[in-house]
Amino acid sequence: MALAKRLLVNAETLARRFWGDPAAALGQRLQTEAWSLGWLTVVGVARDSKYARLTEPPRPYVYLPHAQADNDMMFVLARGPSGPAALDALRRHVRELDATMPVMQEGMLAGQTNLGLGIYDVTARVLGMVGLAGIGLMAIGIYGLVAYTVRQSAHETGIRMAIGASRPRIVGRFLLRGLWLGIAGAALGVAGGLALTRLMASVLYGVSATDAVSFVAASAAVLGTTLVASFVPAWRASRADPLVVLRHH
Repeated sequence: MALAKRLLVNAETLARRFWGDPAAALGQRLQTEAWSLGWLTVVGVARDSKYARLTEPPRPYVYLPHAQADNDMMFVLARGPSGPAALDALRRHVRELDATMPVMQEGMLAGQTNLGLGIYDVTARVLGMVGLAGIGLMAIGIYGLVAYTVRQSAHETGIRMAIGASRPRIVGRFLLRGLWLGIAGAALGVAGGLALTRLMASVLYGVSATDAVSFVAASAAVLGTTLVASFVPAWRASRADPLVVLRHH
């Protein structure tokens, strides 16, 4: 019985720190000034868990049996079907075990997970709205710049059309100008994003600071928006009558 009172289960990180390998920790003994329990024998190694934040690095923890380290705040996880009916069945089962046992809080694991992800969800939504606003401002700016370029090049465009330039060629000419602006903006955005996401690594979850898919998708969105914003003034330039353009310019 003396040995049974000195059982210890510790996390993988602690086992690797002291014994190099989780399997080597079994049967080892550990003592700390934080407890008055004397030497504790390791009888199992639990996987690392998150305690404060989802992005926190693995930290060493130890787990003591409730019989030798009483704790008035305990959490019990029960596997079963989801939904309100499952919670009702769990409540009845707890009352059958001990009618005097208080249950301070209850809920589904999915709800607790969503609660833990709440800050990341809010951050993602805010950054998404900021990004959409930025794309909108970029589209307005490119539209205005291409439209100004079309107006400044109206005389040249009229001459090109008068000597046989096709409408698709005129459209492509101005689209290419807008596309170069988009490529330059995307390159600057990727460079700035790589620098900024490293500073935001603490609020990123489920994606790395240098996630290639995210940067490619963002660049594609910028270039797609650029083409759409450039198409309208380019199409208008191609529909102009060259005689009217040359007469007024």
